[in-house]
Amino acid sequence: MANAWTCETGDYTPPTEDITTSENTTNISKKVKGHTQESLSIMSWNCNHLTSKIPELKERLYKEDVDICLVQETMLSGEVRTPQIQGYTAIRSDRKVKISGGGLITYIKSSLPHEKKTEGFKLATEICSLRVKCGYKKWLDISNIYCPPPYSLGQIIKFSPEIIPTSNLSIITGDFNAHTHLWDAKQPPDDRGETIIDWIIATDMSVLNDANVPTRLNKDTGGLSSPDTAFAGKDISHLCEWKRGEPIGKSDHWPTTVTVHLKVQHQHVLGREPKWKRKDVNWPAWTQAVEDLCISVPQVDDPCKRLSRLAHFLDTAANQHIGKVKPGKNTKYWLTPPVREAIEERNKVRQTVGNPVTIEARSSVQANWSKSSEEDKFTTRKAVKKQLGE
Repeated sequence: MANAWTCETGDYTPPTEDITTSENTTNISKKVKGHTQESLSIMSWNCNHLTSKIPELKERLYKEDVDICLVQETMLSGEVRTPQIQGYTAIRSDRKVKISGGGLITYIKSSLPHEKKTEGFKLATEICSLRVKCGYKKWLDISNIYCPPPYSLGQIIKFSPEIIPTSNLSIITGDFNAHTHLWDAKQPPDDRGETIIDWIIATDMSVLNDANVPTRLNKDTGGLSSPDTAFAGKDISHLCEWKRGEPIGKSDHWPTTVTVHLKVQHQHVLGREPKWKRKDVNWPAWTQAVEDLCISVPQVDDPCKRLSRLAHFLDTAANQHIGKVKPGKNTKYWLTPPVREAIEERNKVRQTVGNPVTIEARSSVQANWSKSSEEDKFTTRKAVKKQLGE
């Protein structure tokens, strides 16, 4: 055959057909089956610095089976690696000016068909938008927004709605740092809140928040507010359900979740490769099997062949006496009982701040929450160090 050649280890014959053709790819795709879910869960959270909170965020996403997580104020810079979460695709958009703070990242399940739509920055308003397929020629537009408080220093700050894509199938959520009684019954209305009201009227969107449920606790004053807001287009708003979740880490913002009661098709995603077992292994039997295989085969002088044979013997004996195991999706080595107890205590203390109490009582609760947060941080670090040492 033309182009065939011979080497020391045997004959090579080139393939007779191209395995990367579109026809083969189509056939493979047809065999892959996904699954349909009855709703889409979209979490939004101002993390106030992401890196240190990734383990607890990861645990929350798995526990609540969140499909999409929109995170604001990641404070990641170009030299920092993107924090990854197994099973999710990260779409990152750092602040475009050289001023610390800001930054967005979106975690979306790898099984959800999606594509990045746009990202933008104008007068300190940051946006990262994507769309998710929810039916035949039907896409849901999802935007992650952060706009700093008007009094922030270092740049000109103005809410810029013209860079935010809107449609009848839009979900727009994030930290707008704006107040009006439509979504915030705790704080007086401000100019940015009025600007946003004009914008949602012009684009025919609805507010999803419960105005009586605050989304932020001011650590200095103990005051409550709702800068974290969610909006939906007219064709999707009646299918949306908004709620506030439990605190994550030491962020002063509560995470919020919008559940869209709409069927969504998930595609098949290959899991992680099985790995050799490390526990409950009969190592003496494996060692003896390797030695028996080495003795049973005549020795050769070629070092490459000897190395190849040894690798084959090790693999054969391992299949017989060790075996493989598929890693679980959620390995929570750090979440020991003391850590879990500390997190629950911290969240319990903070939850009481939302109750109508006097200023003196609120200050006491605030101090207890700060103490609980420090204890949670210390316990978590101790558990991680112990696991790494083992």
